[in-house]
Amino acid sequence: MFPDLETNLNLTNFIVELVDISSLVKMVGRWWGRIRRRDWTDFSSKDVAEAHLTGAFAVIPFIGDCKKLYDNLKHFDERIRDFKQRSLKQQKRYYREAGEWVGSEESLVESYESVWFNSTQTRVNKYSTMTYSYTCPELDSFSQKVKVFRDMMGLRLSLHNVWEAIPFSFVVDWFVRVGDFLRQFQKPLIEVDLEIVDFTLTSKTEWDLHQWVNLQVSNGSFKNVDTYKNRGKLYVRRRTQPNVVGYSNLTAGQFGLRQLALSGSLLRVRS
Repeated sequence: MFPDLETNLNLTNFIVELVDISSLVKMVGRWWGRIRRRDWTDFSSKDVAEAHLTGAFAVIPFIGDCKKLYDNLKHFDERIRDFKQRSLKQQKRYYREAGEWVGSEESLVESYESVWFNSTQTRVNKYSTMTYSYTCPELDSFSQKVKVFRDMMGLRLSLHNVWEAIPFSFVVDWFVRVGDFLRQFQKPLIEVDLEIVDFTLTSKTEWDLHQWVNLQVSNGSFKNVDTYKNRGKLYVRRRTQPNVVGYSNLTAGQFGLRQLALSGSLLRVRS
């Protein structure tokens, strides 16, 4: 929540991964040679799995990190200048937490010729607006510029970086987001004095109530007849103070089709 100069580049882990760059270059070169020669002899599912893992965990991240590194170096002075210019000026940040529809559907009364149903669905969306200003520290000295560089490049030893360097830690993150949990303890080296002028929290509660009866008609079939419908929204807005120093708990990860494909490739390569 604090204004800072950090970016999503992690140069520490990028340097650690450069140790394997020679094996990566050899692997990519071998594959490129086979593609150019159209040599598909002795081509197995293990080769496909190896290519999948190489692309997902080596080639694509390496290219992405190189681009981030170039952009950060290119806009280094511009970022510092903008950070200074916004100091002592009132600014706003907006946050949104989208909820999901939850509810239930149940039968109330059943008979041989009709069934009464009731459905209740609710959803809560949360929005917040923070008006704030900050005081930028002195950034012209050499030592401060070194800290700015480390913040922008992600060049530091932290619990998050140590976790990222552990082999197969990403597999754990698929189920429990340990990496995201540890990242919140990583504080920027360039810290600002933050003044919160106003903080507004808004919650929007939506509901959808529906009752209907499933009636048996003359030909023996059934027909739905609505008996009650109620849809509405309720807004509640209040001024409060945000928790800018609190820490979130461990949350569950997301195991989807991408993770399923990667785990299949890992098992095939290791087998």
